[in-house]
Amino acid sequence: MDTLELLAEKLNKINITWAIGASTVLYSNGYEKLPNDIDLFIEEKDFVIVRNDLLKYGEEKIKIDDNDIYNTQKFTTIVVDGTEIDIIAGFYIRHEEGEFRFVFDDKSIDIVIDVGNQTVNIMALEDWYILYQLIPGREKKVQIIKNLLEKKETIRMDLIDRSLELELPICIRKTIEKIIR
Repeated sequence: MDTLELLAEKLNKINITWAIGASTVLYSNGYEKLPNDIDLFIEEKDFVIVRNDLLKYGEEKIKIDDNDIYNTQKFTTIVVDGTEIDIIAGFYIRHEEGEFRFVFDDKSIDIVIDVGNQTVNIMALEDWYILYQLIPGREKKVQIIKNLLEKKETIRMDLIDRSLELELPICIRKTIEKIIR
């Protein structure tokens, strides 16, 4: 059983809202580069139970992040069979005009794939199009997602609208408006 299948098995058993984000979103939407790690998004209320459950299968790794743009409420990395799993709950990103407080809930799940005998929830391209614009140095991924969104049959306007209700820099709002027209 690979690490993603093991992770899905454990998370599906405890009946919480969870999904994989970041590079796995791109890969699941047709981008050929395999992700290096697993970015697991959960709700803040479930952080302790997920962390404690995954510690049965791996070791916690302390990461020191000098990047002060992140204000993630709950975060840890657990290494399971050589794969880093970043557990993220309450993902907030500071920017020049405020703080974007990403909303993660069941609406954040866009795709469900099968990995072995388990189902794996994958987050939406639309959310990552916005998130990557807020993170310095992710311009290439923003362009990749833009290209993938242009090929997508339906844009998740519910997610775009939800993000537009939050604190976003004006320059990102303008970029979003261009893609939804």
